[in-house]
Amino acid sequence: MGPDFETYVRESSSSLLRTAFLLVGDQASAEDVLQTALLRAYRSWDRIDEPKATDAYVRRIVVRTALNWRFRYRKAQEVLTSVPVVVDEAAPDAST
Repeated sequence: MGPDFETYVRESSSSLLRTAFLLVGDQASAEDVLQTALLRAYRSWDRIDEPKATDAYVRRIVVRTALNWRFRYRKAQEVLTSVPVVVDEAAPDAST
């Protein structure tokens, strides 16, 4: 059996956070992704039979969680309009 979950998180969380950051692009989102991924890993921790596979297993969860997050985030950010938005460049600046 591999390391206990608490030990694994203590030893690997900074590396996993860097991976999440590279996938999502900002610190706060990377922390959210990592927290969600670690929760998923914890739920299935007892199924890890091969200690050498622990890191690959958890990283796979981080990657899948990040990809799911990016898909949902992008979809939520889309704003569809039926009328194009036109910026009037000739309008005077309101700050003057």
